[in-house]
Formats: sequence, C-alpha cells, structure tokens
Amino acid sequence: MTRLIGTLIFNFDDTDSVERNLFAIKDSELRITNSERSGADPSDIEWAYSEPEMTDWSASATLNMEVDEDVQDITQSEIEELAFTKAEFPISFLAPTGATYSGTVFVRNFSISSADQRVQEIRIDLRGTGILTPVTVT
Repeated sequence: MTRLIGTLIFNFDDTDSVERNLFAIKDSELRITNSERSGADPSDIEWAYSEPEMTDWSASATLNMEVDEDVQDITQSEIEELAFTKAEFPISFLAPTGATYSGTVFVRNFSISSADQRVQEIRIDLRGTGILTPVTVT
C-alpha cells in the first residue's frame, strides 16, 4: 500500500457562488492499494508467482470545523448529507512533492467529536469510486 500525506481538497458544488473552504485540516492522507493474483507453474514445483491485479484507493482527513453560522465554511450538515445520501463528489489531493491527484469519492464513514461548543473535530474516510488521476499543471 502506498500512503501519501498531503492536503486533501474537498470540491463541493457551490450553489451560492460563494467560495467556501474547510476551516482547518489537521491531517490528511491518500492510500493506494494494489491487490495481487498468485499462482504457480504446474511443471515447476519450486516457484510460485505473484502479479499485480486490481488497484483501489481511499483518502481520509481529520478536520476542525468551526460552529459559526456567519462563517462561509463547509458545514457539518453538508458532510452528514453527503454520507447519508451516499453522494459521490470530486476531491483533489496535493502531495508534498507538488503532485496533484483527483478523483471521485463517497463518504465511507465519519465521526464527530466536540471538546467545546465552538469547534468540532470531524474524521472522514472516503472511498474512491473510479480512477485516481494525476493532474498535470501547465
């Protein structure tokens, strides 16, 4: 499994024509997993083989979300709605090397905890629904 630590960018559909961002991401990662297929040549009892087969990917982030109606941030209710409706939405991931990857995900699971009434911590796990594409910047 390849594990990259970087910045996860949620590309929410902005119906109000107001640019909104997440309040603060504490950490995020992108995981790429290759499964394998194994076998053996029946005429050779000494060696088996393995070869890469399917690839899947997922991403996760822990973020602080400010509970403030006047702040134009992504709201907790929007993340909940994405989870409950099983909606697919695009994300981008910016690796520390400067490489950017994009793809479509759904919310696999999320949890919300709150140490105070002003800032909540949300942990969100996302599963890729198709190909993860490296983005070429020109």
